[in-house]
Amino acid sequence: MNNTKLTLTSNVIAALALAVTIGGAPLLCAANPTPGEQRRWTVAFSARLEQAGGARPVEIDLAGDWVATVSDVRPAEYDVMLQLANARLSGTGSVPASQTEPLRQRLERPFWATYRADGSLAAVHFYRDTDPGDRNLLQMVAAECQFVTAPADRQSWTVEERDGAGRYTAVYSRESAGFVMKHKVDYLHADGAPGDSAGAVRISIDRSEMRFTLDREGDIAALDANNRVRVGAAFGNAEALTAITGTHLASLRKSHAPELIGSLARALPEVVSSGVQTHKQDPATVRARLDSQLLEGRANESLLHAALPGVLKTGEDPSLGDRLAALFRQRAEAPAAAVDLLRTAGPVRKITDALGTAGSPAATAALGIIARDRSFPRPLRIDALTALMLNQRPSAEAMRVPVSLMDDGDATVASAARISGGALARAGRAGQPDEAGAIDAALAMRYRQAHDAKELCDLLAALGNSAGDSAAPLIEEALHDPRDAVRSAAAGALRLVSGPEIDGLLSAAIANDRDPEVRASAIFAAGFHHPIGQRVLDSLVRAAKTDPAEQVRVAALTLLQQNASVVPNLAETLAWVAEHDAKPGVRRLAQDALKK
Repeated sequence: MNNTKLTLTSNVIAALALAVTIGGAPLLCAANPTPGEQRRWTVAFSARLEQAGGARPVEIDLAGDWVATVSDVRPAEYDVMLQLANARLSGTGSVPASQTEPLRQRLERPFWATYRADGSLAAVHFYRDTDPGDRNLLQMVAAECQFVTAPADRQSWTVEERDGAGRYTAVYSRESAGFVMKHKVDYLHADGAPGDSAGAVRISIDRSEMRFTLDREGDIAALDANNRVRVGAAFGNAEALTAITGTHLASLRKSHAPELIGSLARALPEVVSSGVQTHKQDPATVRARLDSQLLEGRANESLLHAALPGVLKTGEDPSLGDRLAALFRQRAEAPAAAVDLLRTAGPVRKITDALGTAGSPAATAALGIIARDRSFPRPLRIDALTALMLNQRPSAEAMRVPVSLMDDGDATVASAARISGGALARAGRAGQPDEAGAIDAALAMRYRQAHDAKELCDLLAALGNSAGDSAAPLIEEALHDPRDAVRSAAAGALRLVSGPEIDGLLSAAIANDRDPEVRASAIFAAGFHHPIGQRVLDSLVRAAKTDPAEQVRVAALTLLQQNASVVPNLAETLAWVAEHDAKPGVRRLAQDALKK
């Protein structure tokens, strides 16, 4: 499988195939389950995993028995011991022979689930030493085909259910006394992504049909389920994965296993109990595994050389940026090699940006060396400062680099350091509050000492990037500066600043400032606020109708249209502009907006 795609190890193939839809732990949904009741079904499961781009599909087949035994019953819930027995795996790309037996033994290990009286899954219970991947898999086995009951006179019902991938809406319809159809409609929240929300998994349901056959006692006698889902890639340029699955449960056999009554209570000292949730692997572990895939078969020199401009390439590697970032994270010697290369090659944004994205101590140190070394050309030093902003969780060391250069002898580098410092203060405020405070104080001090309009504008932009507590008073003060350029910079700096007074400042700048550039900058800043406050909306409506500058009217109209759901009487405003504005282009803009 191409390295630019999602690479699956044999164990992950089996786990993912099961996790998508293994017929799920059909529960004992009789009205009054009793301790020791046991139900056993045969299971036949198949999965086909496809990726865009022509990679060979992976097919998995699983057969065996699914066993559910009531362990304990309480007034509003009951515990069930679950086990996949006699597991048999086959299919293209399936598990190598050497791994088949260990995987089978892991999959056959029992665990427990707690169900509410209506059949919804409330909690899962696993042995403490259960492998995290197995835990994630098995709880999804228990969750995927929950059967939530409803009164017998209800022909259809909608419920919100939970599985290891997230929360989803399910719609049930009673076809007859013995048949119920269930459809997953959509995932309300998918939380199976490794790492943080920046890498959140996106799940879309193309098809979902689960037909339950019930016996006279209300137990699930059989299940026929077919699903097709698409899962968005979490990192890099990995393409979306499509999973097509089929599950068939049959041959219900009922028995009694009194020896398993109270099995959960006896195992409690050895198990961990929790609600249904995705086991989120350690982000660093996941990142390291994906980095290894990106770097497989690649040498440091070849990757760095591929980034140089003017190098003859047979084809551009769309994952080169990801590979370089992986290189700088995983190979400690690579950042220093990049610095040596840049000394002779000059600015190469792909390399400096990858150092910033990597965010490792060695990569950060490399950017610090480049930014501080005056023997490097100015554009390269500025590239290094800009690259530091690409790390959304900057370290204290990264945040100290721009502070040390805010008064650099090269005024352009000093300006870049201030802009970069403001952005790093905002990104690092939660994790490095002392460093963020130091940056804010450094910017505020320089603003108080500055007199040149360009320097004041640069510092206002930096304060706006930071949006710290000290920013708003300085920006408000600058909005009254007699110089148009300073007021324009101050208005734009309000884009990320929050507080009860900000709407008033934006509204006043849009409605009252004498300079059209200032009014346009205030409209630009207002576009970053969600939702836009009513005072600002009122000023935008007035600007769209009456501002003497065409550019301001156009900016106001555009922002009003982008926020149509919160603008009262927007159609009336657009109609007025379409009829009365002095400029044909503005009238056409309003007419087109009305049509939409």
